[in-house]
Amino acid sequence: WRVSFSRAEVVAVRQLSPCQHATIVALKALKKLAGESGAATDGIKSYFIKTAVLWLAQDVPSGRWPGFTTGVRMALHWLEDCLAERHMPCFFWADVDITMSLSEEQRRAAIDTVRLIGERLDCYLMVHCDRLWPGLVDRLLDDGEAPLSQDELRCHLGRWLVMNAVAEGTAVRPSAPLWRCWWEA
Repeated sequence: WRVSFSRAEVVAVRQLSPCQHATIVALKALKKLAGESGAATDGIKSYFIKTAVLWLAQDVPSGRWPGFTTGVRMALHWLEDCLAERHMPCFFWADVDITMSLSEEQRRAAIDTVRLIGERLDCYLMVHCDRLWPGLVDRLLDDGEAPLSQDELRCHLGRWLVMNAVAEGTAVRPSAPLWRCWWEA
């Protein structure tokens, strides 16, 4: 017979902080981007990503997750270590190795892909953001002057995200209190 933890997994994932949840979403998107660039991603299952974040959420207090990029880096490191050690414990039953069905070739390819994602993390995140919000990267980088520092880029991105959230929030919820006066002022 087969043991399923799918319902427990749903409950556990719902208990994650927004940053931890964003880490799962980002890693899945980065895995897809790596696959589009030719990396062999079949050895990295979505379940492995969720398992990594669940273990990290248990072991690392949410206060030590200052942002999802830190979470992504921690999860990539955890995945690489487990794949290299040839044992990735199931979150709900640590004696079960969830990577035991991987061939050695798939395991090596998965390690290479995890490393590739880590090396190209900033680039992949920019591509992912540009896909979510077409033209964002061009607007952030098109000052016509010297390249922006990392802090300036984050500041520009933060401003854009706040403006976008307000615009989308008022478009989706026109009953928001006093929203019309925001545009009249």
